[in-house]
Amino acid sequence: METFLASPPAQRRKGKVPESTAKLVSLALAAGMWDFCGDPAARVLDVVLLDSVAEIREDAAYIREQYFSWPPHAGAAVDVWYGMQQWLSKGLQLCCSSRSQDCEIGALICKMIYRKCIIPGKAVISWSNGQSLGDVSLYSAGCETLNSSIDFILMLKQAVDKHLKTTTAFSKDVAPHTPVYGIILAIQRCVSCLLLDLPNVKTNDELKTLIASLLELSAKAIRLNSLVTEQEEVNPSLADISEAMERRGGQSVGSITITAEQHYLMACYWLTIKESMTLIGVIAKQVPNQWLSSIAVQIADQLVVIITRCRHRGILEATTLAASQFFQRLLLSDCEVTRLIPNNILEKVFVGINDLSAMASITRRSAGLPLLVVTILAAEPRHRKDLLKDAMSRLLSTASRREADALGENVDLPQVHALNSLRAIFRDATLSPKTLQYVDKAVMLSIDGFSSPAWTIRNSATQLFVQSHR
Repeated sequence: METFLASPPAQRRKGKVPESTAKLVSLALAAGMWDFCGDPAARVLDVVLLDSVAEIREDAAYIREQYFSWPPHAGAAVDVWYGMQQWLSKGLQLCCSSRSQDCEIGALICKMIYRKCIIPGKAVISWSNGQSLGDVSLYSAGCETLNSSIDFILMLKQAVDKHLKTTTAFSKDVAPHTPVYGIILAIQRCVSCLLLDLPNVKTNDELKTLIASLLELSAKAIRLNSLVTEQEEVNPSLADISEAMERRGGQSVGSITITAEQHYLMACYWLTIKESMTLIGVIAKQVPNQWLSSIAVQIADQLVVIITRCRHRGILEATTLAASQFFQRLLLSDCEVTRLIPNNILEKVFVGINDLSAMASITRRSAGLPLLVVTILAAEPRHRKDLLKDAMSRLLSTASRREADALGENVDLPQVHALNSLRAIFRDATLSPKTLQYVDKAVMLSIDGFSSPAWTIRNSATQLFVQSHR
């Protein structure tokens, strides 16, 4: 790793590996003097790929991809491809493991072989009729073929589809033995390679169809939480999922402890949602601009559903990162319809906030609603302030409204959402230079909220007051 990953500073220090070392090793190999990247070193790196530390695995994968032949000694006999076949089979089996760390290792192995052997057309893969995803055959192709690259991802997609069909009728015996998040992670990493490495990717209709089908698959996996708890309007919390498991398992609801099996099942569901959202983020970031207008609405709808309904902080943060990059692309698009998508999303948010009859209690601090508003506003180009100006005007107006009478605890007041969104805007470092002119109004609004009879408004007003003084 020191030989191939050295990045010496401008003023080289003693002990640093020279930048030219990797080139020297390549020249020695070409001259037949020293096979530094031979089979023994390759086998060592293959073992390191199974390391428990993610950073070490990624470094080993980078070295294996960049400096070693694929397959080793490509002119050798069939047993070379048999060895690669066994390695791929091991990776696919790990993707089906119940341990998230094994799934990450399996997805990494699949990505390496896919990028170095299948995309360049060195190998073709086929699945047997067995029940295991790891029952594969890998053999030499001899020429580049796009169909093989797409077929590999389609096979993984079919495995996910099969799992989701069995999971809709929830059973505690289904999820533990057939976890799906590892396969989605493998799809995610392979799609990223395909969009980056494949030539003429912009003009291929089959790949465009594949991307659309993967978006539908992600949407189906994201709805998994609602299918588990039978909640359609709002995604459930961890407690909701636990109660649903207890009811369907015939146990009494309300226990203050959860079993190891319930904890494991909840992890399966949340990891599935997380990897599905990351897959959408990869597509949103890397899909060619020529396709963006045709799938932008579909991607945006999925991002909005997760951000506004999900109550898992880790998933929200991962989703907003993907959404930020996606909204930046939309706002810089040459297509006017595409550029207006973020504006239309904000309009729906503000209409939903003010429509009291449609609001439900989503969680404290408005869950992901303020994150959605901030993500869109922060994506606006620096020379424009149209979205920010309109959003601040409408949020300040909503927050200053008099609260409705006789509201139950199951309804979130529009003023609360507006105050929480204003707090998130003032907290964002990207937006802070643009929001200085609104600080005085926010302070006055907070002070007025201190006298509200609704505790939720007083609480949100206090948090906004503190944030506006930082």
